[in-house]
Amino acid sequence: MTNIKDKKGQIITVDEIKWLCEEHDLGRFKSIIRVLNSSANTNILVATDLGKFVLRFITDPAPNIKERMNYIENTVSILKQASLPVLNAVRNKFGDLFSQVNNRVVQVHPYIDANKFNFDDIQIKSSAKILKKFHTVLKSQKPGPLPSYSIHPSPENLQTKFKHLYKNHHLKSKSSLSRIKNLYSRISKQWEGVDKNSLVETIIHDDWHPNNQLYHSDGTVACILDFDGIQREKRIYDVGYAVYTLYSMSHHKKGTKSSKIFLNAYGELTYEEQKHLSLVVASVALFFIILFPDKAEKRLRRRGLLINHLLSEKGSEFFR
Repeated sequence: MTNIKDKKGQIITVDEIKWLCEEHDLGRFKSIIRVLNSSANTNILVATDLGKFVLRFITDPAPNIKERMNYIENTVSILKQASLPVLNAVRNKFGDLFSQVNNRVVQVHPYIDANKFNFDDIQIKSSAKILKKFHTVLKSQKPGPLPSYSIHPSPENLQTKFKHLYKNHHLKSKSSLSRIKNLYSRISKQWEGVDKNSLVETIIHDDWHPNNQLYHSDGTVACILDFDGIQREKRIYDVGYAVYTLYSMSHHKKGTKSSKIFLNAYGELTYEEQKHLSLVVASVALFFIILFPDKAEKRLRRRGLLINHLLSEKGSEFFR
């Protein structure tokens, strides 16, 4: 295998991988199987004489990394006790949840051999039911140290991303920037009329993407992945995020169907959540337009009409 680089371009050596295997008592290193797909971190699947493990080279660790990791692991343990499909991290020889190699934070997890998301209706239903249970189990869980970044579509997050885009002049097209500004203004205006205290709060996953779960052959969720973003927030943010990702990953009609299947399987939302779901989904769509400035104009062409519809009087009917 050619040299593996982390998300910041730093080479990950075989010697570093061998050291991590020793540090976490994974057994004798045999081989690097492959680098797993991940947009955020660098995840390397390795084989030892004791099995297969995933080494997660974390790109942007939280500043209070030890406290943050302990909070995540405690949350995972609560979910595990409630019979949700999660995996605890493999501690190192000193009992720590991560190791550091060349100023990089690395976490280790057992590897689970399961299927990826393939738009099967049973997978979508199972994902929704697991998210509902996730939210229910953690409803009384106290907030902990915050992650290094958040991607939920709160007005505050959206404002931060918009200001960054506007201040740094990332878009060459003035017309595109004007359209984004208009959409942002309309979304912000609608958020002003929302009583956020009326929205149910719990611990959210903050990246409930269908590719962040693995699935059994029967379509049920085999494992929940990527707890890097968990925090106490409004559960509708997770629901809206999941609905948008399902919609955006497929053709319009199939995406709408998948989104409706997910919502029906998740179960009843409160009146206020139902009322503001279209606004949340519109916020997610705009968030992802401006999150990656180099792709903003292309995404604006694809998602601008969706956002306009969601913000219209008929927007609330979109996912019914």
